[in-house]
Amino acid sequence: MTEMARVAQVALVLTFSAGSVHADTGQAAWLRYARLDSIAIERAVREIPPAIITLAPGAAVQKARDELVSGIRGMAGIDLRPVSLPSVHSAIVIGTLKQVRLSLPELLPDATLQADGY
Repeated sequence: MTEMARVAQVALVLTFSAGSVHADTGQAAWLRYARLDSIAIERAVREIPPAIITLAPGAAVQKARDELVSGIRGMAGIDLRPVSLPSVHSAIVIGTLKQVRLSLPELLPDATLQADGY
């Protein structure tokens, strides 16, 4: 194969593969939320509660809720619906330890967390 033919072949490959290539800005860092395979999605639909309760109004708790909702939507296609305490049987609960103990004491054992524990 001549040098010109090799250059043409490389150019052709690059032209047809360019549509599937995208730049990564790094904005998502490690939170990419790649779609799960179909078996994992079926399992997630069965096992992840369909609702989410946010007990504390702070920015950190709200950010945790937003990331969890985005991650579950991105990986499994499940849209968590926000609910209040009296209306739910099964939900993901997000809040500070103090708020969870006040609102749902039956969820937590009598244990203490170290600073920045979860």
